[in-house]
Amino acid sequence: AKMRGAYLMDPRWATPMRRAAMEIDYEKIISKEETRELSEAEIFKRVQAGLYQDDTSYQLEKKILIKSERRAEQVEKVIFQCQACNEFSEFQASGNIFSCHNCQQKFELDVYGFISSPEGLKFDNLRDWINWQNENFVTFLRTEYAKGGEKPLFSAKDMSIERARGNEPMDKLGLGEIHFYNDRLQVNINDEIIHLDHKGITSLSAQYLERIELFHEDLAFRFVSKKHFESGLKWELATNVIWSLTGDEHKVASYFAKLIKA
Repeated sequence: AKMRGAYLMDPRWATPMRRAAMEIDYEKIISKEETRELSEAEIFKRVQAGLYQDDTSYQLEKKILIKSERRAEQVEKVIFQCQACNEFSEFQASGNIFSCHNCQQKFELDVYGFISSPEGLKFDNLRDWINWQNENFVTFLRTEYAKGGEKPLFSAKDMSIERARGNEPMDKLGLGEIHFYNDRLQVNINDEIIHLDHKGITSLSAQYLERIELFHEDLAFRFVSKKHFESGLKWELATNVIWSLTGDEHKVASYFAKLIKA
């Protein structure tokens, strides 16, 4: 079952869902006889190809109306480089508009989900913007790692911080800051400074693209922004790049592997 238009109705970075038409196509892609002949890798490849859907290209053709006046809200979960000033910046979204904190440029998502203003943009859609941003971010991280600097590469303030040991419930520590360095994450909470070296982090994921959750040895941490939507995607991608540069390729998420190796 291939869903066409699902991203228009329910992009992973946004809540609530929007009102938009969606089609579901059903197609038999593997016969009973083929399951005996094909390898698991061949079956996976065929299923993956059968499910693949590019809703940006689909929308260029279909022009489906997205019935919502909150089309841009929460887009800052996935956008963190401005295509106007090129800075890795925070964004703020409200209604159908989102803006860059660095240059104050405003961007509008139209009724079809495309970026309609301002003029002269590099990209009129979020797919191409995110791909461009992520490639630039990987290059930035590699360059900064090679320099070996002692300053944080990026930070996040006003983060709600929780911590647990083993199977214990999460303990709310309060509001603090997290800083991303070449060799560690640094957590500043009240009068405590916690160093989480990248080698010791066994996994880090961006739940709902904003809630950063990680395991470091026998400790679990959760970070959630309280003032705006911090991009968990940025933190997850950065950690995966550092793992790839420090011999921890086995930790790299499969969905980042191709981007990081490019």
